[in-house]
Amino acid sequence: MGAKDFLTNTISLLERIDNSPELKSWCRHYSVYASSQDHALLEAELLSFIDQTYRESLVIVNYRQVIEKWELHDQDIASVSPEWLSVQPYICVLASIAWHFRRDHFQNGALISESIASGALLRLFCRLNELCIWPSVATTLQTLYCEDCQSIPNDSGVYQILVPAGMSIHFTEQQYNHFAPLYTAEKLADKYAQCTDKEILYIGKAAGRNGLRQRLRQYMKYGWGNGKNHRGGRAIWQVEDAGMLLLTYETCDNASGKERQMIEAFKKKNNCFPVANWRI
Repeated sequence: MGAKDFLTNTISLLERIDNSPELKSWCRHYSVYASSQDHALLEAELLSFIDQTYRESLVIVNYRQVIEKWELHDQDIASVSPEWLSVQPYICVLASIAWHFRRDHFQNGALISESIASGALLRLFCRLNELCIWPSVATTLQTLYCEDCQSIPNDSGVYQILVPAGMSIHFTEQQYNHFAPLYTAEKLADKYAQCTDKEILYIGKAAGRNGLRQRLRQYMKYGWGNGKNHRGGRAIWQVEDAGMLLLTYETCDNASGKERQMIEAFKKKNNCFPVANWRI
């Protein structure tokens, strides 16, 4: 099951609960300390959904950093009013989902008894699905690094690194990897300023037999200073707070051809390459 399919199935499950007074009541009274046979199948579905959400890297590890940077408030995240949610960008929705999941670690069962029973999680996943315009869901680079890219398939394909809406891009010359030569911050800033499309920072491919997962593992390790491979796209790691950048991918057979097509389309639109690409 692909990540986009997971979103569809999740929304279907949460809507089924939200439309049933009986199921909502069961969720409100849910406790991890008292098993109930009345809705054993539903409980199994919910526990599977929780596990899969983690495996899809939708519970981002740097959610608190996002909450602070975008100045979100816990009471808004807890209630998820439609008015508040309607103006939240993708990364803030991701951070809010993570907030609800992490709260469950301190209040066992709260994800079901509060977040699901109130419809808050349904509203968050619907908004995430609405904003997810890419072939796969996007997650933060720091999450991929911390989770060793476990959510990424082994298939060949292409990937993009994107700027979250509302994030200003600043470049640094701070050393992040002893093997990495640095660009000057001025050179990167000048190149980025030429781009009309400020969202796409890098377009890459994984054409080898081990596919996207291995290639992105190399890339993440390089960016966090414990790998020598994947110098391509290294300008990304000179972005301040690079861990909050988003990555999305698409599997395909001809990854090299697809990457070339995407970069050519970007160059035609912007008259330059993405800031972390230097040639086709």
